[in-house]
Amino acid sequence: FDPHYSKQMGTWGGKEGGGGGGGDSCELSRRDDPAAQGMGCVERLVQRVSCLAAAPASFVTEVADHLRRVSFAPGQLVLRAGDAATSLLILESGSAEVSVGGAALARLGPGDVLGEIGLTLMEARTADVKALTGCEMLELAGADLWGVLPRYHAVYAAMRRLAQA
Repeated sequence: FDPHYSKQMGTWGGKEGGGGGGGDSCELSRRDDPAAQGMGCVERLVQRVSCLAAAPASFVTEVADHLRRVSFAPGQLVLRAGDAATSLLILESGSAEVSVGGAALARLGPGDVLGEIGLTLMEARTADVKALTGCEMLELAGADLWGVLPRYHAVYAAMRRLAQA
C-alpha cells in the first residue's frame, strides 16, 4: 500500500476522497450502465476500479472468478504496514481508514481498492488500514492476479503506471 494513496483516491476509487457509506453489496452496481449489462454484481464492482474499467470483459470475468468475500469488524486491522503484499482487496461495503505511523491519510469506502500498490510493485505494505465500520471486502490473492495478468498487458501497464505515480 502506498502512503500517497490519498492522492490517488479519485483515480482508483471513482469517488473523490473515498467513499464512506455502507449499504448492501450491490449498491455500486445499480447504475444503468449499458457496458455492464449481463455482468453480475461482483463483475460490475471490479469494473468500477478505474484502471480495470477499460479492461476486456474476459479479464473482469477471470478476476471475478478468483475473488473471495472477507469480513472485518469495526476497529479490526485489515492491512499492517511492513507485512508482505499477498493480495488486494476491493471494499464492497463499510468504511476504512488508511494511516501511517498513526496519522490518518485517507478514508476509504465502497469501490475503493486496498493493497494494489504493494502487490503490483511486489513490495511490503507501507500503511495500516483499519475498518471503521463493519466491512465486506472482495479479496484477490496475488497468485490469482499474477495468473491472469500475463494475458492482459494493457491492464498490467495501467496498474504499474498508477502504482509508480
